[in-house]
Amino acid sequence: MTFVAQAMSVAQAMVSGNAIEEDIPILVKYTLTPTVAELNFLKEWRKAITTDPVKERHQVVLKIDTGMSRNGCQTHDFLFLIQFCQTHGLTIHSVMTHFSQAWDNPYFTKQQLNTFMTLVGPLRASGVKVHVASSAAIIRGLGTQLDFIRPGSCMYGLPPEPMSETGELVESLGLRPVLSWRARPTLIKQLPQGRVVGYDNTYVTRATETIATFSLGYADGYSRLLSNRGVVSLDEDGLQLPVVGTVSMDAITVRLDKPKPSSTTFNIITDDFTSPNSVTKMAATIIPHDVTTSLAARLPRVFVSGGHVVAVTKSLVTDER
Repeated sequence: MTFVAQAMSVAQAMVSGNAIEEDIPILVKYTLTPTVAELNFLKEWRKAITTDPVKERHQVVLKIDTGMSRNGCQTHDFLFLIQFCQTHGLTIHSVMTHFSQAWDNPYFTKQQLNTFMTLVGPLRASGVKVHVASSAAIIRGLGTQLDFIRPGSCMYGLPPEPMSETGELVESLGLRPVLSWRARPTLIKQLPQGRVVGYDNTYVTRATETIATFSLGYADGYSRLLSNRGVVSLDEDGLQLPVVGTVSMDAITVRLDKPKPSSTTFNIITDDFTSPNSVTKMAATIIPHDVTTSLAARLPRVFVSGGHVVAVTKSLVTDER
């Protein structure tokens, strides 16, 4: 079950991944709204909520596959789902679809939108809510006139595509990345010329070099694709310092311009659109969603509002504060 909650019109959450019958006990227990694409699920859902005197609080979202071919019912099956819900008094929260290429293929996206609107037109007249627009569609103005929108990456100030002009457009809308990642080195050392650094000997020092080790790696979500390609930076001078050697599970190594105190704080990810270690620029190697969704639960989270730290979560696994 994919618990990716979207805002609902009532005090409950929508589970946007395709629901299956095994999910029903949890969905009912916590009054979660499933996204449904199959008749068999609706039949089991009806049985599960029969004993609840307030059945209306157990809603469903119906999803139509209009061309992405991932989740959602086929267009020719949609009528059967609607008829079953209406016949058996199941509450439909809304009907949705999802665009596969809203950013750079407006022709195909409009085809999807037209298919969707043809199917849901009669329902809208009876008051059923409909929604289609994710971040890319919102920026492009596709489907934003419907009842809801579903911003994803834009909620975090991130562009839907890893292109400079996309970042510029998102920034022009007044959005700013909410995420930054900072760390201090656990060890700083000087190595002579000719020393290898990291697994597989992918980097060799060219002269006497200062190498800093940070206790973070791909287990924390810092991708191995950034081996010998990533950078970290310093606020004080904007200096970009290269990640050298292969990214390890729990460590990266960075070549410094000169020795620095071990108390120095470095930017692993910056909260802007243009720095080489911003999510937008890193996305030239890894798409933005890969950068952000890979960040491990064991990483501490520091929440800042108005320039002040308002909460610190040491781990999402233990929820230590």
